[in-house]
Amino acid sequence: KQGNTFYRIVRLRFFKDEPVSLESSYIPCSIAPDIISFDMRTDSLAGLLEKEYGHRIAKATEFLYPRISDEYQSELLEIENHSPVFQTERQTKNTDDVTIEYRISIIRGDKVKFSTDLY
Repeated sequence: KQGNTFYRIVRLRFFKDEPVSLESSYIPCSIAPDIISFDMRTDSLAGLLEKEYGHRIAKATEFLYPRISDEYQSELLEIENHSPVFQTERQTKNTDDVTIEYRISIIRGDKVKFSTDLY
């Protein structure tokens, strides 16, 4: 909504000491007023939202796009500039159907495999 303020939490994710994704999470300040005071290296964002603020995740919708990395992403992910990457966009809602996180992730195309279960 227009006029809302958000925290932007940027995290670089590693697997076996290699960077694999760059995540930017947007959390409404109104639902987690001081979330940036927690140590994101040791606390999971989902865990904090539930444990500290009472927002249990009910569902998330995620979209996947092929992209080419920019200079900033390439440097952090330790890949060549303009490398193939995946971009995911996720909207996470709580049990009251309120959006508690919007996340954009840039994921190395050479290190990650996606799968989907359809029911």
